[in-house]
Amino acid sequence: MDRDADKRMDCGTGSDQFHLLAVLGQLGSVGNLLRWNYGLEPIVVESDALGVVQMINSATKVSADIGLIIEDIRDRLQDMSGSRVVFAYRNANVVAHNLSKMALTIVEDLFWMESYPPCVERFVQDDCPD
Repeated sequence: MDRDADKRMDCGTGSDQFHLLAVLGQLGSVGNLLRWNYGLEPIVVESDALGVVQMINSATKVSADIGLIIEDIRDRLQDMSGSRVVFAYRNANVVAHNLSKMALTIVEDLFWMESYPPCVERFVQDDCPD
């Protein structure tokens, strides 16, 4: 991430785009929108991509293609008073990280109501100390 003279950031690796789209997806998820619409609480989205969190939380205009995604995220955060994007170390968020990776391979919408796939149980078990 580089800053040029007019306070714009140039960035845009594939990894940054992935993390930004993940944040945008979490803000727009059905569960989070329902929570927000019913006034249950502000939404806090965690990301293990520090540079992405800094870009979102900065007032600096981003000049790369991902600038549009960042602006969408910032607009949603303004509409959802008190909601924010924060940094979390990956080892503090292993289950969410593995679910995000799994989501990249799914080509259809999935909803888990009363049960969940075995891989989710494995993620949770792997995350628990012995």
